[in-house]
Amino acid sequence: MSRVPRVAVVLGATDDPSRDSYKAIMSFQGEGYTVLPVNPMLDRIAGMPVVHCLEDVEGPVSILSVYVKYVSLFTAAIVRLRPRCVVFNSGVLSDHLEHVLRAEGIRFVRDCTLRLLADGGMERFLDKDVSSLLP
Repeated sequence: MSRVPRVAVVLGATDDPSRDSYKAIMSFQGEGYTVLPVNPMLDRIAGMPVVHCLEDVEGPVSILSVYVKYVSLFTAAIVRLRPRCVVFNSGVLSDHLEHVLRAEGIRFVRDCTLRLLADGGMERFLDKDVSSLLP
């Protein structure tokens, strides 16, 4: 039986171990996800290659974890990517993007990636029907 690969994209990734986006990268990796950190200014984070632009991410994405404040700038790229779930971490708000995601049937949640991973809540968002998750 083949298993669907679990891919986590971290938009706003950093190489600073004290920051939540770095901790999310490590947590996703520890949970067995393939991690694609996205940051235009870095080449590697904890030995992993960094994608410089969200538009360069290809293939199915399980989770897009967002740590950038101006996420609306990435609306077209996020819709094209069609992640199974988008997590808007603390301080990331975009009514416009949420409206677009809702219209596109892309799940999203305003929550903390680290908390969701720690309590097993991330899998809940990947396994449920889309209609039960949309606000």
